[in-house]
Amino acid sequence: MSNVDVFVIANMDVITLFRTYPEFQTILFEWLMQAYHKQWALKSARYQMAAKERYLFFLKEYAGLEDMVSDRFLASFLDMSPETLSRQKRCLREEKPD
Repeated sequence: MSNVDVFVIANMDVITLFRTYPEFQTILFEWLMQAYHKQWALKSARYQMAAKERYLFFLKEYAGLEDMVSDRFLASFLDMSPETLSRQKRCLREEKPD
């Protein structure tokens, strides 16, 4: 939901980069580990947290994205029904002091 640049590197070019620049392997490994940790945190949230905790996790990890994504997609992403998401939002609004 934000501007990104996507690039494609041919397999043979990657092999050449690995052979020529060993630090390329380190960078690629770091990217893969970051993606792994982010995916693991999301899976843990979906399977180990209650609905309210999952919603709060989303608000923290993906700050500002809530207004860009429809509730239907957000509920699906958080593995809950749209009705449950709506209840969680309402409860948080009621808890928040004005």
